[in-house]
Amino acid sequence: MKHRKTLPPLEKKMRVQEPAPTPAQKKKNKPKVLRLLDHDEALSTLCAYWPALFSKDEVKLLALHIFGDLHQAQIDRNLPLSGKQLRRCIKTYVLSPAYLHATQAGATRYGIDGRPAGQVTEKEQAWAEKQLAKSAAQANAAVTEGQA
Repeated sequence: MKHRKTLPPLEKKMRVQEPAPTPAQKKKNKPKVLRLLDHDEALSTLCAYWPALFSKDEVKLLALHIFGDLHQAQIDRNLPLSGKQLRRCIKTYVLSPAYLHATQAGATRYGIDGRPAGQVTEKEQAWAEKQLAKSAAQANAAVTEGQA
């Protein structure tokens, strides 16, 4: 039996260790970018499939949690519209300034068939006002950047 020569232990390489990143450094939150469509394009798409609920002349407030009903109707009717496209159309419609201005406490909400389905609460009105202020601030920031 042959004996192997044993080698001397390797010296550990001296590494300069950087301090562990803090939680704030670990997670750099990217700003959320809403993927919205052109308002007219979204509205015309929605009007084509649900004319009782969507109109180019009148802003109707949507019933709470209506996306599920619209999505189910889209599947049942085999519409040439993906779930992502539907979601973006609804998001574009709901975040439009006209819709947000119409979101006043006590205003009527409508279901998928165009019939009344609830009312807007004060909390929902406050949310709409917050969204309007947020979009106005973003518009001001864009104008300020354009001037710089």
